[in-house]
Amino acid sequence: MNTYTYDQIEIGHKESFTVTVTDEEMDKFREITGDINPPRICRPWPESIFPASTLLSTA
Repeated sequence: MNTYTYDQIEIGHKESFTVTVTDEEMDKFREITGDINPPRICRPWPESIFPASTLLSTA
């Protein structure tokens, strides 16, 4: 992951990264949050309906 100072960030700047989440980490996430949303607990879930990139939100 890159590190930027405040002065280096401009309007339109984009950054991305990829993380692989293990089944154990997902189990812990569900335990902590109580989140039992089917796309997160049913494998395989049809990615045509819920692409993997939209399954975990920090919002």
